Amino acid sequence: MGGCSFIKGYFLKSAAAALIFLSLILMTNNGFCFPNEPKGFFSLNWGAPLSDLKTQFRKVKLLKDGDIKWYLVNSGYAQFSGEMTYLTYQFYEDKLCFVNIYFDEKSQDTLLNALKVTYGEPAKKYANGSAEWAGKVTGIHIEVEKNMISFWSKEIMTKRQLKEMKKELR
Repeated sequence: MGGCSFIKGYFLKSAAAALIFLSLILMTNNGFCFPNEPKGFFSLNWGAPLSDLKTQFRKVKLLKDGDIKWYLVNSGYAQFSGEMTYLTYQFYEDKLCFVNIYFDEKSQDTLLNALKVTYGEPAKKYANGSAEWAGKVTGIHIEVEKNMISFWSKEIMTKRQLKEMKKELR
């Protein structure tokens, strides 16, 4: 009976390790360079510390969502010819890793077209009008139902996801 539980435990750990390895490969290699792929957002590169955000913007408000900390920036900055309502920046281990841009519904077409002009055709298009660009460094997703564009560091988000998966295996 003891040998059977050993095999079962070994199989489960091996399967979990294989899943983590496969996820890492898919997350880091599923992208290709798209035209003008950004290395960050605005004038902050991926991995920039929180102090850089606070230096750049006068009004930075901490929002908490469980263990995830988002920083709200009230800015009139309009990067893609659309009017943005607000920006949120996420940091993982004091490194910039994720940015959300929230915009008015009336700006959807303008922003989607601006993304296409800037970054080329998206790698994925969804039936609801959402689209995704997957580069080697940066991922971009426009979620039309939520009036939101997300930019993220593939490297830092992959590290974060792997750390979370390892916690789940314990």
